[in-house]
Amino acid sequence: MGSPVPLAIFPGGTGNVMSVELGIPDDLAGACALPFGDDIAIRAVDMGQVGDEYFLLRLGIGLEAAMVEGADREMKARMGNLAYILSAFQALREPQIARYNLTLDGRQVESEGITCIIANSGNVGVAGLSLVSTIRVDDGLLDVIVIRKADLSSLLALAASVVRGDEAAEPLQHWRAREVAVATDPPQTVQADGEILGQTPVRAKIIPQAARIIVPERGGGG
Repeated sequence: MGSPVPLAIFPGGTGNVMSVELGIPDDLAGACALPFGDDIAIRAVDMGQVGDEYFLLRLGIGLEAAMVEGADREMKARMGNLAYILSAFQALREPQIARYNLTLDGRQVESEGITCIIANSGNVGVAGLSLVSTIRVDDGLLDVIVIRKADLSSLLALAASVVRGDEAAEPLQHWRAREVAVATDPPQTVQADGEILGQTPVRAKIIPQAARIIVPERGGGG
């Protein structure tokens, strides 16, 4: 972060979501060849900061954090992305409804839901699919999303909205801000890019143009 030296990403994780976001090849040989090719660009992307930690993708509070917590490293190594799906089903057995007290650039907002997401990237690990189609990794803003309903029909509606590319489906509430504070009742677990950070309250801010990343010129250049 903050270095003039561009970063080359070699995807080797479970979801490789940022690689998908930026159009980086999903095979290791292609990703390794990318920095030495002619058809490349350098893209400056934002990062989020929470306390002394940083994230490229998003913070997840509530259900999303429970999914991450339930998919341990051994399960991910053995099952890949399926580990997250199984963990999601387990978390949905008894989803916890929470009241979210949000402070968005000083403006107070209250909502109720099963999860609150503070996103720099909305990508879900599939090219072209995003939680909200307008989320950008280089717009200098964090996108705050609350999924309000815990019933299966609303979650299916959310999945359908991702496939259709809707701006915001009925189960979602969506705001944008440079600085976000979240307090919850009851307290909920917080994860950042797949790592558990602790519990709410939590405060996050955007760091614009924080990292320079090598991307395919046609895929993720800007």
